[in-house]
Amino acid sequence: MGLIGNFEHKLDAKGRLVIPACFREELGTRVIATTIDNSCISLYSERNWEDVVLRLNELSKQSRNGERIQRRILASSFKQEIDSMGRTLIPETLRLAANIVQDVCVNGNNQKLEIWDSAHWKQFISDSEELISDINTLIPGL
Repeated sequence: MGLIGNFEHKLDAKGRLVIPACFREELGTRVIATTIDNSCISLYSERNWEDVVLRLNELSKQSRNGERIQRRILASSFKQEIDSMGRTLIPETLRLAANIVQDVCVNGNNQKLEIWDSAHWKQFISDSEELISDINTLIPGL
């Protein structure tokens, strides 16, 4: 089914996030944390990350820009453990890139988990209202 749902959380003083219990089984005990566009931090299970890497490898073969994109994404990615209490450390470099201090929204987005600064998430939702009003045009019968 993929990862779905939205939860508000706080990072602890060490920059750790408690992963909501409903996501832990799907993610496993190791995740890859990365920022792709700096709007949020994405967490991938190792299984789903393998697909991302395959797609990046294909992109890098197509053009020099593809190679540059691959280098940028892989260089800003970190393997992280989820401990027995369901916590994972969110690397400081990723927190800075996504402007995350403490209050976060943890969102399932199918194959990945997204961690947004709470204020940025609320702004994204507000900015998306017009798109949502067009959903029946974009996906008839939904």
